[in-house]
Amino acid sequence: MGFKLMNFETTSILLFVIGAVLGTFYILYLYGKYAVKIQQKTGNMTQNINLILCFITAGFALFTFLKFVV
Repeated sequence: MGFKLMNFETTSILLFVIGAVLGTFYILYLYGKYAVKIQQKTGNMTQNINLILCFITAGFALFTFLKFVV
């Protein structure tokens, strides 16, 4: 039934994990570095950017939790 579209070799998995870790680190690093500058330039909308990101993350966490439970 499979079309052999997935490759589960150790090298492929390792490269995927390294790419995911480096990409996440880089994005979070850029956010930490430029969050204040973005807030200053964009005004009122991003004054509470941490709160907005908190609600978005909590929403994803709740959705994922419910997906596992139900």
